Amino acid sequence: MRTVLRFLILSLLGSCLLSSCGLLKRKSKGDAVKGNPDFRLSGRIQQVNQDAQFVLIRRYGPWKVGKDQIVESRGDGRTANLLPTGEELGEHIAADIRSGNVEVGDAVYIRKISKTTKEDEVFTTPEVPSPAKVTPVEPVPVPNVLPEPPKPAPVVLPTVPVPETPEEEPEDQL
Repeated sequence: MRTVLRFLILSLLGSCLLSSCGLLKRKSKGDAVKGNPDFRLSGRIQQVNQDAQFVLIRRYGPWKVGKDQIVESRGDGRTANLLPTGEELGEHIAADIRSGNVEVGDAVYIRKISKTTKEDEVFTTPEVPSPAKVTPVEPVPVPNVLPEPPKPAPVVLPTVPVPETPEEEPEDQL
């Protein structure tokens, strides 16, 4: 009996030690593509409706898309840009197809858009003048550069001589 008890205790202790090795492993946020933390696998295309231009995505884990992130699908040389509609049904999310081709089984990635610097903002954001800086502009007369149309020539109709017909004498009435 003691040998059976020792065996149970040692096997229980061994299983606890072996399973604890998995607890020491560092967990990552999502399934980031190796070498690029701004690009993570988030789901697979479950259903495609080409007529209505939307897809149903089976998500992997929590689905959070920030303002600086885009959703795209990739598979067998195809890429597509997707726009999540916000509708969720269990583990599925609906998304509109913005552009590209999608098929069932394509991988869906959430990609972070690169951060813009202040120099980029200067070029992308136009400066709107304030009303105090705007000065009225006098209208400038535009010279008439178009020539006057030519006057139409008078229409002359040709005269055609009318052949003379001999006048017939009235016949006597009976």
